[in-house]
Amino acid sequence: MHETIKNETGQGTLEWVPVQFHFERPEHNIRARYEGWADGVEGMPVCTGNGQKAVLLNAASGERQARVCKGPKLCKLVQLHGVKCSFQARADVLVNGQALEVRTNSENAYSAILAALRYAKARYGNLTRQIFNLQAWQKSTRGSKFEAFTTLTLLRTNAVDDAGNDGETAERMDELGDEIAENWAQAFEVSLADALPDSCEPPFEISRVKEQSKTSDVKRSEAVLFPFGTDGDNHIARLIYKQAASRAEATS
Repeated sequence: MHETIKNETGQGTLEWVPVQFHFERPEHNIRARYEGWADGVEGMPVCTGNGQKAVLLNAASGERQARVCKGPKLCKLVQLHGVKCSFQARADVLVNGQALEVRTNSENAYSAILAALRYAKARYGNLTRQIFNLQAWQKSTRGSKFEAFTTLTLLRTNAVDDAGNDGETAERMDELGDEIAENWAQAFEVSLADALPDSCEPPFEISRVKEQSKTSDVKRSEAVLFPFGTDGDNHIARLIYKQAASRAEATS
């Protein structure tokens, strides 16, 4: 697919990829959260947060506990307990008719893509009948100390034939988008009234001994589901995102 897109677009080095989106609502096409991983805990992150509330998962027992989320730069679990936390965004796209999940840990890329989707929806009234170029480019900010880093942007190219994209299809896709958004939100369905503060100590010991996480004990409804694409299909996405991923700390 890499070579096919380069030949179709005439690019010597792959810098942009033509993409389409599954859903009409911008928030159904891209979503983000903070993910914290601990050494020796496999299978799932020990903490996921949205910048306000986080949910700690005891991988051994499957127990979930809410706590305050301040992001990785202010989190005590990161500062004092070695939890590795980063911003993670995922977008569901179509590339040459194939469903892929694009991943990036660049907050700039997430903001730019979401803003472009919202504008296109407001300006043209639809998203699924548009073709966009997902493009990697370099910029600098005060947060990066004015050093250049690679991020992503989304540019609309033109509209496509909407044959077969009738009202019933759009309604079914909206229902699927609602289901995915609900699955994503379920990761934080722990009462905030009982949330732990951003304390220095986690509610359970984060083991430094490598052990197999008991992910089978976690109910399916408590897991975040991503139905589009597989890791094997994401080689193009990884190719254009690898620089953005490696410079994520510069995007604050």
